[in-house]
Amino acid sequence: MLYYSPQIWCSDDMDPIERLSIEEGTELLYPLSTMGAHVCKSPNDISKRTVPFATRALMAMTGTFGYELDITKIPDEEKRTIPAQITLYKKVRPLIQQGDFYRIASFRKNREWDGICVISKDKKEGFFLYVQGLYVPNAKSRRICLKGLDLDRRYTILIEDITGENLKEKNFGTFFGDTLMHAGILLQRPEMDFGAVMLRIREQKM
Repeated sequence: MLYYSPQIWCSDDMDPIERLSIEEGTELLYPLSTMGAHVCKSPNDISKRTVPFATRALMAMTGTFGYELDITKIPDEEKRTIPAQITLYKKVRPLIQQGDFYRIASFRKNREWDGICVISKDKKEGFFLYVQGLYVPNAKSRRICLKGLDLDRRYTILIEDITGENLKEKNFGTFFGDTLMHAGILLQRPEMDFGAVMLRIREQKM
């Protein structure tokens, strides 16, 4: 297929929760950079599911990214967050195009959460995307073990916030690659159905 086209369309189903399984299957064969992925309207036309705007955007960032909706008809508070979404995608786009992909968890299998990790070839940066299914009361955090990092390097973890007009980054902490991959970190779960969190990973020079 890639002989004829550098980009493919996985499915007309753009519901981000449906896409967790669709993209998991596609990722077994095709690079992320070839996978068409867009921000859809909500409620979704096919599934009728309502998903937060930020989750729809973060899921679309695992592919080519774009908007498949009428932005003149979305709420003003959502419209104001589009610049932050585009800014974040420009930061992770080189990783989507050239990074190494790792699957951390499969929503298709566990029906609770999905996790992927993309790390640069030189292991200096990357990102982790967490997407949850239905919110579970009193389930405060989840242990996440990353993949693909250098055991002996130190990495700063940034929580990306695209809920405002400008992209905001919160420092989660600095850890050795060994810690991030084997002990993991405790990630606070979004207190909503179908919430998502993106962590950006950057090497911290000693």
